[in-house]
Amino acid sequence: MISTKAKELSIHYNSLYRWISEYNEYGESAFPGHGSALYNSQYEIKKLKRENKKVRAALELLKKFQLK
Repeated sequence: MISTKAKELSIHYNSLYRWISEYNEYGESAFPGHGSALYNSQYEIKKLKRENKKVRAALELLKKFQLK
């Protein structure tokens, strides 16, 4: 059935299957912005890691100048 609908829509059946799976897992928030919940999650993790690195560096700097 998926392959029949994929042919009707002129898309690869794997794409349609993935979209259905993501929709079932994430619901309406499955395709915000860039069209992939996984992509958005990876982007958010990358952004938080950068922010965490900056915060850790600032903390280390504060520790160095802490009054003893």
